[in-house]
Amino acid sequence: NLEDTVKVGDTKADVELGDTISLSGGMGFAVNPDLSFSLGLSHKTILKSKVNGSSADDAKLLQLDALTFGINYAFSQRSSINISAQAGLTEDTPDFQLTVRVPFNL
Repeated sequence: NLEDTVKVGDTKADVELGDTISLSGGMGFAVNPDLSFSLGLSHKTILKSKVNGSSADDAKLLQLDALTFGINYAFSQRSSINISAQAGLTEDTPDFQLTVRVPFNL
């Protein structure tokens, strides 16, 4: 992880961000050569950050869990659309995220 010296006014502090431990899994199902669905579950544990070598009293361990559902449709061999919706399952995870991608080959 990154470690940096932060200066606020005349005060310097060495900040070491907490390490992250993650685990995820998922599956995909092809309906036909052009259409597929996916489902995934991810978990991240972010350990406490440290300032000047020690954790602050209000620092907390973060638990991030999310469930993702996606659909992919191929318009042609050169272009497709990917839509995914992610729901946060824990307090620290964003409640909802919608992603739309349109990859293409030149």
